[in-house]
Amino acid sequence: MVGTAYSWLQKYLIHAGAANLADGNISFVGVGRGALAYPDFARDAIEKGELDDRRTCKTVSFCTYLMRSKNHPLGQFPAGCVPYDKDPYGLIMKEAQRSRR
Repeated sequence: MVGTAYSWLQKYLIHAGAANLADGNISFVGVGRGALAYPDFARDAIEKGELDDRRTCKTVSFCTYLMRSKNHPLGQFPAGCVPYDKDPYGLIMKEAQRSRR
């Protein structure tokens, strides 16, 4: 069983995931959009035992907006963390908004 929605917990996701693993509630901690904002979160969790709050997903859903903007020639826009990676995702976000109008 894969545990999901941990990105919503931001810097606490590793602790909640570890607790659910230890309790046997899940077999795997799934991190989706949180990994877009903080691709090396697993390394920090292992090496530092905590996540950097300034780098964790803030769940503002811009990545989801890009994934759901299907009127792009390739089927969807590339999805990434717009607040943290303004280059290039800021420009992609503007293009997605223009195309939906």
